[in-house]
Amino acid sequence: MTTINETAYPRIKPNMSQSELQSVYTPTPEDIAYVRQQRRRKLDQLALLVHIKLTQRLGYFLKSPDIPNKIISHISEQMKMRSAPRKYLSRFDRGGSRTRLKALVRRYLDIKLIESNDKTTLLLHKLSSEASEKKHEIADIINIVIEGLVKQRYELPGFSTLVKYAKSAKKQVNDAYFKQTHRKLNHELTAELDRMLNSSGSKTRWDSIKREVKKPTNKEVKSYLQHLQWLQGLVERLPNMEFLPLTKKHHFTLEARSLDAFHLKGF
Repeated sequence: MTTINETAYPRIKPNMSQSELQSVYTPTPEDIAYVRQQRRRKLDQLALLVHIKLTQRLGYFLKSPDIPNKIISHISEQMKMRSAPRKYLSRFDRGGSRTRLKALVRRYLDIKLIESNDKTTLLLHKLSSEASEKKHEIADIINIVIEGLVKQRYELPGFSTLVKYAKSAKKQVNDAYFKQTHRKLNHELTAELDRMLNSSGSKTRWDSIKREVKKPTNKEVKSYLQHLQWLQGLVERLPNMEFLPLTKKHHFTLEARSLDAFHLKGF
């Protein structure tokens, strides 16, 4: 299971240093001028400014319970006003107030909304599919998608949404490679490969591919040369796999070995 800590998905550090607080969450004169143009009440200005700085850092919106007190207090100090109570900020977590606040933040930061529509679905699927062609691990796929969304100035969706699209795209891309590979195998070779994976004891014929030379007696040398000839013949009958990216070749090989070991344990 991929966790958020394995990815580059932005999040607030639990132990934020004072220098980071100062460099990341200190409003600029432009920030302050904008919120004063949009809202007259001081507390409304502060709420808007807090969300601007957080969204600027994270790429997505936080609800008031998730906003650290130290960020609210720091921005309040910069505005030379008292800190907005949590109860007051929570009014921007609901309905029209939250919609209007988000619209103001997006306009100022020039970011686009990720919506639940066909356009967004196609974008997330496209970015995830392109990433799945290059990478195999879900975390790596998610990181590439995040980079693509940021470059196109989109608000980041929830982490679970990115995981869902990454898993779906990875499966579709891998399935396509599996089918393309299978189409290149003739019936005779397919049957032989199937037999290699069938266990008649503690090992399969697949294990013999990894056979290492033993004590170099005449009998062992002759046996090992025969093994190499058989292996060379098998390789020569395999189809051209240049269409398969190196990353996929590596991971498919590892998964095949894991699956073989899984079967040998009797599962």
